[in-house]
Amino acid sequence: MQQYAQRMQSQQTAPQLAVQQLSPAQLSPAQLSPAQLSPTQLSPTQLSPTQLSPTQHAAQPSHAVVPQPLDSHGAHSSMMVQMGWMPVPGGLDCGMQPMPMSYGMGFTTPLLMQTTGTPMQSCVQLPTGYVQQVPQIIAPMGQPAWYGGHALSSPPAAVHPMTPTSPVHPPWTSAPAAPAPAAVPAAESSRGSTKIAFGQLASLAMDPKGSRMLQAEMPRMSRSQFARARNELSPHLYALSKHTFGNYLISRLATLEAMHEAIANAFKGHLLELLCHAQGSRVVQAFLSALPSATALKCVGELAGHVPECALDTHGSWGICVAFEHTRAPFVLDEVAESVCELSIQQHGCRVVQSVLQAASNAGMDLRPAVSGIIGGDVMALASHRFANYAVQVALRQGPADQREAMLGELLPQLLKLSSNKHGSNVAEVVLAKASNEQIERVTDGIFAADADLAQLMGDAFGNYVLQTLLRRIEEPERRARAVAKVRAFTTASNYGRSILSRLGIADGEQPQE
Repeated sequence: MQQYAQRMQSQQTAPQLAVQQLSPAQLSPAQLSPAQLSPTQLSPTQLSPTQLSPTQHAAQPSHAVVPQPLDSHGAHSSMMVQMGWMPVPGGLDCGMQPMPMSYGMGFTTPLLMQTTGTPMQSCVQLPTGYVQQVPQIIAPMGQPAWYGGHALSSPPAAVHPMTPTSPVHPPWTSAPAAPAPAAVPAAESSRGSTKIAFGQLASLAMDPKGSRMLQAEMPRMSRSQFARARNELSPHLYALSKHTFGNYLISRLATLEAMHEAIANAFKGHLLELLCHAQGSRVVQAFLSALPSATALKCVGELAGHVPECALDTHGSWGICVAFEHTRAPFVLDEVAESVCELSIQQHGCRVVQSVLQAASNAGMDLRPAVSGIIGGDVMALASHRFANYAVQVALRQGPADQREAMLGELLPQLLKLSSNKHGSNVAEVVLAKASNEQIERVTDGIFAADADLAQLMGDAFGNYVLQTLLRRIEEPERRARAVAKVRAFTTASNYGRSILSRLGIADGEQPQE
């Protein structure tokens, strides 16, 4: 203990002796070696620098601050007190007094601590160099220890900043940052500042933001950049077409003529699979819509023999509709006609039948095989079906005249039965719209001659619409006046008589019968 006390006394008196032995010229920071200017670290509680205004900085000269080892153990591990260049009032003495501080190994060391109320004294020499201390001004750890040169030139390079000589990191500091990843090769868009990450376009296309960026940027690329992007994406076009986000990019690229050949090659042999895929069907539809008809016809050739299969699929049905609309491929109409009844009673198949028959009629193609299939498949049952009734309506509107007459011959006698059915009533209205004047007269005479039939139509939620259509088709004024008068006479509060008259624009002059 006596040796320890002597050691502490010698350490505490050493700085005071040094002050008496050195002149102010000897305290110049220019005389300090780089090794003496090696900054290290302070604990977090010592890292609160005092903020000085610009005018205070300008009025104060700068002095050097150099490191001091905490103790023998700290010196071996290169743990040094981080100092720097700090402004202090010129001509004043520093009031830093040595103060023992315990260390983890049991050693103590004198640290310079500011004594409250003591005026500043001149610089103090430590065993490892010269120190100029001021109250509350210590460079924060990891930041440059330079507060601006006012009285001196720029500080030595060793002061700002210093790289630690030891791999040891105090607990209050963070580990060194990981090295930055290698830069991704990029090219600037010819019409914007967006960087295109060539080499990673497929990955970008599968990212929601990346997909939107490529959709916007690729059409604006220069020819060389577009060719580079096309070559990079070509092996991935098929996979991206089925991706949740990538399909939007391929759909956009499908509208660009420069991509047609690459997309056609990627889709070859996969068209049926893509048409039945949720995202792939969207891409194929966009691609076929953008192609010339002759080119599109070549592409859809691989669907031959698979039209019914694809037409019954949720997504494939839309693809078949678009494919036939843009190609008028005869094999599509033929395969639909062969399976028209089976397709008509299915939700997605009925969509294909309607679209194909309508497009074929507009193109002047022969609908006889398809209409014959509907007539031969119990047209009355199909007319009342929830899906097939739409196929019957298209056949009545677009079919050849002789086949239409055959269908009217089967459906007109069953008009009342069709009218009371939700789906059949739609067909009944088309039947009346396509019937001849002679047929309308016969139907009118039959319905208005039987009070029960008229009451049935007027009281039915679906039949009243059929009656409205019938009244509109009556061309002879006298016959129509008699029919309207009878409807007015049968109008009650419990039927649709007033609604029928109102929709026909006929005033109701009498009060409804109770």
